[in-house]
Amino acid sequence: ALRVACTPVLDAAALAADPHTQERGYWEEGDQVWAQGAVGAVRFPGQPYQLSATPSARSGDAPTLGQHTDALRSELTATTAATADASARPQQLPQQLPQQPEQHDPPLRGLRVVELTANWAGPIAGRHLADLGADVIKVEWAARPATRALFWPGPELDLQRQGYNRAMYFNLLNRNKRDVVIDLSDPRGKEIFEDLIRGADVLIENNSARVMPNLGLGWDDLRQINPRLIMVSMSGYGATGPHKDWVAYGSNIETTSGLTAVTGYEPDGPRYRTTLFYADPVAGIHGAVAIMAALEQRRRSGEGQWIDIALNETGAGFCFESLLEYQATGRVRQPMMNRDPRFAPQGAYPAIGIDKWVAISVQDDRDWEALCEVIGRADLADDEELATLEGRWRRHDELDKAIEAWTLTLEQYEVAWALQRAGVSAAPVLANWQMLPDPHLHERGFYIDVEHPVVGVYPYASWPWQFSRTPAAITRPAPVFAEHNRQVLGELGLSDDAIDDLYASGVTADTPDLPA
Repeated sequence: ALRVACTPVLDAAALAADPHTQERGYWEEGDQVWAQGAVGAVRFPGQPYQLSATPSARSGDAPTLGQHTDALRSELTATTAATADASARPQQLPQQLPQQPEQHDPPLRGLRVVELTANWAGPIAGRHLADLGADVIKVEWAARPATRALFWPGPELDLQRQGYNRAMYFNLLNRNKRDVVIDLSDPRGKEIFEDLIRGADVLIENNSARVMPNLGLGWDDLRQINPRLIMVSMSGYGATGPHKDWVAYGSNIETTSGLTAVTGYEPDGPRYRTTLFYADPVAGIHGAVAIMAALEQRRRSGEGQWIDIALNETGAGFCFESLLEYQATGRVRQPMMNRDPRFAPQGAYPAIGIDKWVAISVQDDRDWEALCEVIGRADLADDEELATLEGRWRRHDELDKAIEAWTLTLEQYEVAWALQRAGVSAAPVLANWQMLPDPHLHERGFYIDVEHPVVGVYPYASWPWQFSRTPAAITRPAPVFAEHNRQVLGELGLSDDAIDDLYASGVTADTPDLPA
């Protein structure tokens, strides 16, 4: 009620009974055969997006082992016979071969996206599209600039001018976009925004659920302006349900989606947030996928649709394991450090240096034997009790000390390479500053130097996928505030005099209204 971001920490039992997700129809029911042989109704995490015209849905239970073998064999036999029959007939070549896209033609060239977003989830969805060639126009508001006051380089508020253009958080998430400033609370600003929407394919917004409807720019309003529009709304708890107006940030979503309840070092100890806010990038990826599905549907039908994404639901889907464990066993999972019931020993172990760690996971008995050989502990390998997962779990503390005694004699990459060569899963736990010189990321060309007109040249993370014929590209740095005002407004048909009038009346501006 006071717009304070305060949320409960829900464990698996509380999440399964959560009235908000129930009212939104998030959970999906189904019968599932459990490993113990028990069969019963199971509540599964549902879809991470609600599409108004073509909703996605769970199509059925996971297949049992070999369930479709006979059917697939029959299909393959029929396909092989049909192919042989077709090859025996004379072939008629098409009059015109289908035109192949150029080697470097961006796959989303020609797509117009309007983005009214801040923070992480919304901007990363738009950035995925922009990296693949879409024309993404970011709309900012002088009174509420889009996350431009966070993470300036150098010391806190480094006293240089244009701090709002030095926010590396903004610059990382908004490359390849154009920027226009419009006051949406002004009738003329709202009219300009509606003109933008008339020529847009996609609108992405991640405001609180009530913001766009209160501005008269909700889905029911915008679909009248552009029936072909695909609108994506990302909010903490979605556009419906009793918690739809709750204020939330990434840390709040971790508490209500079940992640915080299992993040800690001991069952009765304090719970922790991850500091990375997993639901944000996960929601952004889901948003980009849902947009592509809606574009394909529009290609067939000619109609747009609304996509409602709740970060809380994307987070709950990410934390499904404890939820399913609770339904299968009745036990509520508690924090267990870095351990896992299926693998032992497993954990983060210290290496040479200050706060340097290596993650190690022994996933089967063969791994265990290899680990013992690498760390020089033949006595552990010969211990019959430790030959089984259950035995290793019972003596996990003892095994952690044995592994730690070895890892403390080596540096992170030395530990990782020694175990990897033996086939054991291991990797250095890298701090943020260690990511840049990582040789693997470097060799794959993951970091790309980008020159920004205010902050200069920095290496930026690129993308986690590589297209062989239509690669992504960074064609421009993140825009400075209002950089494309005249360009975008001119494309809407406004003259220079009309744009000057918008400046004079405060509908647009070249600098944000940030506190001094």
